[in-house]
Amino acid sequence: MKTIIRTAATVFALALLSTGVFAADTTTKRDTATNEVTAYVSYDNGVVGVDVNIDNATEGASTVTIYDAAGNVLLTDSFKNDSAAIRKNYLVDEVAAGDYVIKVVTNAVAVQKEVSLRSDDSKLLAIAF
Repeated sequence: MKTIIRTAATVFALALLSTGVFAADTTTKRDTATNEVTAYVSYDNGVVGVDVNIDNATEGASTVTIYDAAGNVLLTDSFKNDSAAIRKNYLVDEVAAGDYVIKVVTNAVAVQKEVSLRSDDSKLLAIAF
């Protein structure tokens, strides 16, 4: 009698496990890769630029905004993410030494970088933190 009950319980447990395995919905897997956003300041022959790179871009729009230390908007650019890797460069050669914020907003990520531009005699230095 004990053997019959043990066998029936084992068969029942296996039936439940196999039903659970076959009932699993594999179509609901989501792409968990998020946008990888980098923003930095470049300096080349007296010209200051802001480079923004968005890797693994998802569909939708992105916005790049540059603020001065007082919070005033110096530049705003909105664009559609039309490829998986987006490269943008903004020339801001007339910007004075000081502190700035570069903010990049995409569908999945918002990145904010603080940049300090300092004058060192004949050239402008960029320090990101």
